[in-house]
Amino acid sequence: MLIVSDRALVVMANALDAGQLPEEQVLRLAVDEEGEFGLVLDEARDGDEIISRNEKPVLYIDSEASMSLHGAKLDVAEGMSPVRLALKMPEPGL
Repeated sequence: MLIVSDRALVVMANALDAGQLPEEQVLRLAVDEEGEFGLVLDEARDGDEIISRNEKPVLYIDSEASMSLHGAKLDVAEGMSPVRLALKMPEPGL
């Protein structure tokens, strides 16, 4: 399971609130064709892992990406302006 810091959840929740997205749009952590992770606007899907803040869904992760992210941490990158999120993968063998 992906670990998401409280700070990262606040950043994503604020961005979603400010964006006035259509109701069917969600923020998804997805894998592209090159195997890189990124945040995209998408629709919710059956089997998504949903990470919430204050009982409100904030981040959706499909089951395939979720397995690849076991033990990874999504947090706010230190010293970045504007604020950016950083995904830290677990050390191999741990």
